[in-house]
This record gives sequence, structure tokens and C-alpha cells, in this order.
Amino acid sequence: QNAAYRSMTVHFIHIYTLSVIPLAVQYALVDGLTGMSLVGASLPLSFFRKGIYIALAVFLPIRFGAPAMFYAEPLSDVVAAVVTTIVFVTVVPGLLRKREALLGKHIEKEKERLSENGTVAISIPYFALISNIIRNRYLKVPDKHAAANSDRKIRYF
Repeated sequence: QNAAYRSMTVHFIHIYTLSVIPLAVQYALVDGLTGMSLVGASLPLSFFRKGIYIALAVFLPIRFGAPAMFYAEPLSDVVAAVVTTIVFVTVVPGLLRKREALLGKHIEKEKERLSENGTVAISIPYFALISNIIRNRYLKVPDKHAAANSDRKIRYF
């Protein structure tokens, strides 16, 4: 109803949403770390953003007045996005190198084992991956039929 309130509301909404893109970057990187089972890194980063927001929401109005409180969200989003990006760029390459080294050792052991038996070496990790995908997606017994099909034997390849 009141034009002054409407103008002020639009102004504060614009301020509050200034850093939506850095927030999206922070969410994506934190979720990526969680997906790689690095919860020890992702959870503190998530709490870090919330902690910065709470600290700024308390500090900014005391120092700069009540309207400054609306800057707490965009500032916390930018700081958290920068810190999360630094952590992600620092942690993930080492993790990928470690994973590649472990996978390489596993493949070499399988090649040696298969060559000793005179068997042609196929890509064992890929075969296992495909087998797991097929087993998990297509050969599971639905829950409502579990009792009726409990004696069902499933053959994988």
C-alpha cells in the first residue's frame, strides 16, 4: 500500500540477493565434496557460511545501523564461496591422484593375475561397474514381492 515501504522492500531484497551466484557455487562445491565422501571438509564449510552470516547479522547492525543487516547474507555468501573454492581446489586434486594410484595398482594386480592363468585381460573394473549397475537397476526384487520371491536365484553373467 505504502510507496515508501514498497521502495524500501525492493531495495533490501536487491541487497539481500546480491550474491546468489557465489552461493550457488558454494552449494555445488560443498555438495561435490559430500558426494566424494569428504564430509569432514564439506560440513565445516557449510557451518562456516552460517557462522559468518550470524556474526555479520549481529556485528553489522551494531556498527552501521539496522539497514546494514541486509548485507550480512551477501557478504557471508561471497566469503564462503571463496573459502570453499580454495578448499576444493586444494583437496580434490590430491584425492584424485590418490584414487588414480590405487586404481592403477588394482588394475596391474588383476592383469598379472589373469596373465598367470593364461586368461585374456579385460577391463575388470569396468566389468564390475557394469555388473553392479545392471544388478542394482534391473535385477532387484521389489519390496512388495520380497517375501514371495525370496527363493529366487539371480544369475549375473
